[in-house]
Amino acid sequence: MLIVDDSQLIHSMYRIVLNKYPECKIVDAMNGLEALDILSRDSVFDLILLDINMPVMNGLQFMEKIKKETFTARSDHRCEH
Repeated sequence: MLIVDDSQLIHSMYRIVLNKYPECKIVDAMNGLEALDILSRDSVFDLILLDINMPVMNGLQFMEKIKKETFTARSDHRCEH
């Protein structure tokens, strides 16, 4: 799971909720550009939680960019409960 948000508080909130799923790998990005960099190295994520209003690259710009890119789809699900 990739969490993309410029608020450290939001990252912490998601981690509190998701810690009950220890098999769920969580990766953090503070803006869309950082998330693109992460996706370029590891494009296998079950879910991306994306903020819209962020500095550097906002969520809408991020979505437009990844629509143009090809990323690997995952067939297994790590975050099931």
